[in-house]
Amino acid sequence: MNMTDIFDKRKLPLIERKIRIAGLTPVDFNKKQISQISRPQSSANKWSPRQARHIMTPSSHIRAESLEYSTIRVGHHARLEYFDNYRNLNTITHNKHYKLISETPEFAYLNEIDKGMLNPIPFGLVKAKGPSDSIDIHNFSMGDNYANAFSEGISKLEEIKFLNLKENRLSGMASSRIVSKLEKKRTKKIVLSDNSLGVDTINSIVKLLNEEYSILSHLELENTKLGKKGIEKLCQCLCDNKTLIKLNLARNSIGDESAKDLKDLLIENQSLKHLDLHWNNIKPKGGHEIFSGLSQNESLLQLDLSWNSLGKSSNLETAKIISDFLKTNTSLIHLDFSYNLFTPQECQAISVGLSQNHTLLGIHMLGNSCSIDAKGFIILTDSSDRISKTHGFRRINDSFKHKSKLFGTNCWICEEWVDFKFIWNSEDPNCKEIFIHLECDGFKPQAMHKVNESLFEIARAIPPREFRFFFSNRQGPVLSTNMPAFELDLPLSVQINNQLYEISLVNTMSPSGPSCNIKQPFAIKPRIEESKQESVEELQRIVWSIPISLFKEYTFDSEQLYTQGFEFDFKHTRIPKFVKNPETLELLKTQMKKFYKDFRETYRFLSAVCGNEVFSIGSNAFIDFLNQCGIFDKYYTLSDVGVNWNSVNAQQSSDQLYNSGNGLCRYEFMEILVRIANDKYVRNKICANPAEAIEKLANEHLSVMATYDTNKWRFEKYICEDTDLALKVHKPILESVFSKYSGKKGLPGSKPFMALLEFRAIFSDAQMVQSTFGTREIDLCYSQAMMTQVDEIYKKKHLEMNFVEFLEAIARVADVANLPKKGESWSDCSGLELREKIENTMTYLLQLCPSYIRDNFKSPTAETYRKLKFKQLNNI
Repeated sequence: MNMTDIFDKRKLPLIERKIRIAGLTPVDFNKKQISQISRPQSSANKWSPRQARHIMTPSSHIRAESLEYSTIRVGHHARLEYFDNYRNLNTITHNKHYKLISETPEFAYLNEIDKGMLNPIPFGLVKAKGPSDSIDIHNFSMGDNYANAFSEGISKLEEIKFLNLKENRLSGMASSRIVSKLEKKRTKKIVLSDNSLGVDTINSIVKLLNEEYSILSHLELENTKLGKKGIEKLCQCLCDNKTLIKLNLARNSIGDESAKDLKDLLIENQSLKHLDLHWNNIKPKGGHEIFSGLSQNESLLQLDLSWNSLGKSSNLETAKIISDFLKTNTSLIHLDFSYNLFTPQECQAISVGLSQNHTLLGIHMLGNSCSIDAKGFIILTDSSDRISKTHGFRRINDSFKHKSKLFGTNCWICEEWVDFKFIWNSEDPNCKEIFIHLECDGFKPQAMHKVNESLFEIARAIPPREFRFFFSNRQGPVLSTNMPAFELDLPLSVQINNQLYEISLVNTMSPSGPSCNIKQPFAIKPRIEESKQESVEELQRIVWSIPISLFKEYTFDSEQLYTQGFEFDFKHTRIPKFVKNPETLELLKTQMKKFYKDFRETYRFLSAVCGNEVFSIGSNAFIDFLNQCGIFDKYYTLSDVGVNWNSVNAQQSSDQLYNSGNGLCRYEFMEILVRIANDKYVRNKICANPAEAIEKLANEHLSVMATYDTNKWRFEKYICEDTDLALKVHKPILESVFSKYSGKKGLPGSKPFMALLEFRAIFSDAQMVQSTFGTREIDLCYSQAMMTQVDEIYKKKHLEMNFVEFLEAIARVADVANLPKKGESWSDCSGLELREKIENTMTYLLQLCPSYIRDNFKSPTAETYRKLKFKQLNNI
């Protein structure tokens, strides 16, 4: 392949004349149609007068008017005009309205795009739908190339109430430039999570917060590598801030070093309501500092400290200060301590203070040596039970628009428990006591309050699902005639007053009433102890694990698998031909093994965006990757890439059937990185040999490869009980779709598999493709779901999706597409749990199934999932 192939000049997609002539609804532009790779400068001059007359809008005055605004334009027509304006940018520049137009967001952005020779991806400045004062482009992989143009565009907007740039591959410099343009924009919410920020960005945020009329209330900086200095500066600024309500600093490796800064923040700031510090490696020492600050804070409502290491201290000092805090605090309503390694002794110490707290409505203790009962008390459990529930974890959801609705955590807020009053009218005037046995209490009896001679009542917080209960008196169990009765398949064994009863009928109901939430907590208080009778038998929780799940046949990545893959790839490279010294070659292999995992995941991502059935890294995607890594400088230029590319692609063995030839296969990607390191550092005498060069390249430029880790999503969101259960209840749909679309390329009698083109066809037929979810995203979901294979050039296992890989691919599609249920109006579904997104996606796939499945399938309810999580004891 020569350099003209690598840098082939590309034209923008044309708009058919019939669209304008017939007045048809224009087809939306998706990510597949517009590449993020730079376009040649000369391409703007290739339109003939005939094309301009018949394809583009004939009136430059009309185009000029379309640019005279200072807000985000919304609608399909706006998007068409945007691309039309881009094609006619030179004409508009000479328009009489140029001075007015130059101050508009669209022109400012397009002007910078033209200067940078980039393709005109609008990145939220023009969009098909949504509010005109918000930009939500999370997961758009903008990169630093577009950041300057984007910042110029938003600088011309009158206001931006909401800006979401989550996971956009932004550096600290790029994000700082963007944030600096938000001054005086009346911005209320900023999301910069999953980017590589730094002190420069924090300085811009601090400046924004210190504005005289700043109204910034939500700031999300999860997984942004802020560092100790960044945390320190931000906390110092927030000590005097009065506007910020929500702060997310999760997954920033805060540790104990920055805990003192957090302590000062909690003491000084009395306006912050929500603070997320999960997964920050905070240990007992840091926990002591944080709760010392919390003891002087009266404003915080919600705190997430899950996935830290507050437990297992040498003494009970941290547990005791937490207990003292809980005993006296009356403001905190929602608290997450999940997975902090609290020992039984520490849990017992915490329970002492918690039992006296009647304002904390939701507390999560999963992954410690305890659980929470329906009334909010801590119940000690053994460590084996704690470890076994790891995959069922869900941390508190800070978006109350979409609740997780996970039953079993007994969190009144997350599960939206309701305030319900039970009433019993006794016909016996001599009745002294009536007890109620609720399913959420394990059918343990609780005494009802006597109002008068015949009326008993009790108010309880109960989960908002259909559940069972019954009443009892001194003579035995009784049912209410005012509520529906339900016949159990197997009787329930109950002991009342030392007498055993077999109960076949219970009452059932679906409670309604005000639900518990942070803004409007209801009157019922948690942890109020009541008198009770002897306990009855309970349902037993099924211990979930991968061997009993649908994931059991998936081969997860391992060190052994990575080692085998590395040796296979290295064996096929030509590296030994230009690294002649055996000692240097062995040292080079050692260095490359260190980052092979990240290298492998990066290849998986870059090769999937090529658009071909046989995955390989195209030249455009590769150059974009090098730009992202910041490799180009005076020592290594764009022209050097062509030399390295041709060297790697020069000769290929004819038996490598699945080496595409016009792109980089996996071992060629490895080889070209070594060649780049050699040319950049050894050729320029910066490093003595290729081994030192590849180490320097990896440390200074290739850290971005860690962001492509597919296992992060897999183990944080996918491999868990709730996802497993969601897939199980929809298995008839999934099996039907897999059977319908797979097997077309397999041999007769062979096990069916699904190729990439067949996978794409599913979502086209299901009408799921949209502007933010197209072929590029579908291909990525397909590639990222496939199990790692050692050999990808002689064998094609990595191109043949089996059913267990298909399940993960569908889950990834559901998570990326963010679609509402079929038939419902459009809404932002990004805040939903993965289980709920899968349920939404199934409503589209159901239409692809045979009629007997469509007619007989019943959508799952909370009771459906509950039955899968519990097994019956003593015939319940």
